[in-house]
Amino acid sequence: KDGIGNNVISYNLKIDHSNRFYEYSCKSQENVSSKNFKGNSNIKGSALDSSIRPNRYYEFQAEQTMDSKTCVNRASEMSNLRRARGTKYPCVVQGFAQNDGTLWDFGQKVNINDEFNALKGEMVITSVSYNFSINDGSTTSLELSTIDAYQVIPQISRKASGGIKRKSDLD
Repeated sequence: KDGIGNNVISYNLKIDHSNRFYEYSCKSQENVSSKNFKGNSNIKGSALDSSIRPNRYYEFQAEQTMDSKTCVNRASEMSNLRRARGTKYPCVVQGFAQNDGTLWDFGQKVNINDEFNALKGEMVITSVSYNFSINDGSTTSLELSTIDAYQVIPQISRKASGGIKRKSDLD
């Protein structure tokens, strides 16, 4: 979009669902050497990603002994991490600094209003590369991802502040 504050030279929206699943199931078992051992060897917790078709299922073994609530949190974290890896918004901006003079930095939140891709909301910078050339001057390559994809518990509403929104969600 042309106008004040638009310093984007190029951009691209990449969405890859190949490593995402509808249900993530985390399995664990109690530690036999624990003094609180109750003989439970079938502890499970699961999380759903409703944007994926229901027949895609992923089951994984917990990295350590967990109770069912922790398994649910771990499954939710797995879902969010895979969504983060599947949604990328690489762009190149003019200069090394933002409008307020601060340098672009890893982990910063950035407001996006991309009318072409129907993308509006807040994203987080996951990669920064400062570049300088005689032809292009100073530019910064940024890679952005969704903010809620890095939280153990995702935001309930896609319309909530801080979530990435598609144009259809804004109507």
